[in-house]
Amino acid sequence: MKNIQQIVSRADIHDHMKSLWRTDAFKDSYARGGLVYRIVDRFAALPRFFYDMSDEYLERAHFSLWWSGIGYRQYDKGSCNDLYLLHELAHGADMIHLEGQHPDSFARKMQDNELYASTVTEIMVYFDMPELRAMTFPTEIFADRFLKDGGLQQRWQEEPDRLTTELYYRRRHAMFWPKEGDAIEQWLHSFTAQNQRWFDIWRQNYDSVETAMARLTRAAFTGDRKGALQRHLDWLHEKAGGGDIPFRAEAAAFAPAYWQNRNPAIEKKVAAA
Repeated sequence: MKNIQQIVSRADIHDHMKSLWRTDAFKDSYARGGLVYRIVDRFAALPRFFYDMSDEYLERAHFSLWWSGIGYRQYDKGSCNDLYLLHELAHGADMIHLEGQHPDSFARKMQDNELYASTVTEIMVYFDMPELRAMTFPTEIFADRFLKDGGLQQRWQEEPDRLTTELYYRRRHAMFWPKEGDAIEQWLHSFTAQNQRWFDIWRQNYDSVETAMARLTRAAFTGDRKGALQRHLDWLHEKAGGGDIPFRAEAAAFAPAYWQNRNPAIEKKVAAA
């Protein structure tokens, strides 16, 4: 975690995100107040920071958005860049932090947040930006099962929040109870073991992050966004123990599970397609 950029005000966060979108689809969704704008606006409720990764193997898997930071990634394909950023923003837009939670309550909260971010960036983006589908993945994706349904398209126009909730539960069902022989649902299901591994690694230390983020939230909403973010970054530097990566032990423990479900060579090929 290096070259940290502190983005404090809501307006500055909006401006920063406008500078990062690479595709016309995302720029247009933002400009017309569509899905992209709404997520950015909710994400901007807290001060944020962006950074370059010191060690991509460890930090790409580390979920720094949980503590209000987004690491830059390099994608040749603009749609992959924009989808990655929106996914991180969706996490932040939906994330609530509560100190003193029971471990099972914390795990369910984080699971729900991941499902929300995934539903937004794997399905709902294509309802909001129909032209985006042709710019992304050449093979079938889970969203394709819904996009050709005229009734769902009409519902997106009339009740987008309710449709998002319905497709959230459809994705959740596919992830936890996949159909036998359904390659896409089985692939979604493969992430349940990865998520459980993350919960197991953080079980003894998750409350330190939740407490720090709850503190940041309270301070930010009393008007001290700049001071709150600086104190938060000071805390993260303490957790880095003189290095660049906060909670390095947890990062090193989780990275193998993260990369097991990903093939960097394939990812690079898809991103550049």
